[in-house]
Amino acid sequence: MNLFLKDNILYYSANYEDHIFNIYALNLKNHQLSKLTNHIYGAFYPIILNESLYFLYYDSKGYHLSSMKINQTPLKILNIKRNELSINYKLEKAGSLEKYTEPLKYNFILPYAENNEIGGIFLSLSEGLNYGIGVGALTDFNNISPVFGFYLDYYTQNFGIFKYQNNTIHSDLNISKNVEFHLKRKNYLTFNGEIRLENFEIKAKRIGISIITSPYKINNQNYYEGNSILGYSNNIYYFQYSKAFDIFSMKSEPYIYYDTSGNLIPGVKISKKYGIHIFR
Repeated sequence: MNLFLKDNILYYSANYEDHIFNIYALNLKNHQLSKLTNHIYGAFYPIILNESLYFLYYDSKGYHLSSMKINQTPLKILNIKRNELSINYKLEKAGSLEKYTEPLKYNFILPYAENNEIGGIFLSLSEGLNYGIGVGALTDFNNISPVFGFYLDYYTQNFGIFKYQNNTIHSDLNISKNVEFHLKRKNYLTFNGEIRLENFEIKAKRIGISIITSPYKINNQNYYEGNSILGYSNNIYYFQYSKAFDIFSMKSEPYIYYDTSGNLIPGVKISKKYGIHIFR
């Protein structure tokens, strides 16, 4: 539970709601219980230093350090009566508070390109990088196309991008789910589905299952001993197998691809990851 006591207030992490651990503060004098954080994947290990609450929040990349002033208005006030919790919402009617209130925090303006179009996008991400939205525009120097996208990592990884071009709404929706399992070594099983639409009419669809065996990292970049992908796309079944190697600090992924239309394609993918540090 990771208890921290200061000025007769007990700080700790608990999962009173939604089975998600967040930071709470219990006043030992009046028994008032306040909810201080609301991270989708959870917040842990509270410590008070210099009138600030420091804690770890979790996302798909692991644990990260964050902080907030302890005099901020709590998200919720919970009253303890006869060893039970009675929830009252501060400045809100009961039941009206949004389930997820982790705010958007990190904002970027980035270059963006698609096919023969170039442009830019404004991207805003939540503190735990659990969700984000983007708004931008693309141009082929004849026309300008507005673009909107979203990302949500909760139970499943969900991504969507929408572009308006020539009186047509182009939509690309993607959903995936990762499952970790062990057969002597760690492995990942991933389910992935994608739908492409034009004015909400389905134009393409794809379903895939991949198994990554023995994943590991080199310089914070993901590697694996093997990756097997079985998929279906537009009435064609396909299979691809690849391995990953580190060659001169470059990630090299040789692969072999086969589909039921008779294509047999060998190839290699080479990539390099660069670290970017953001100070705040």
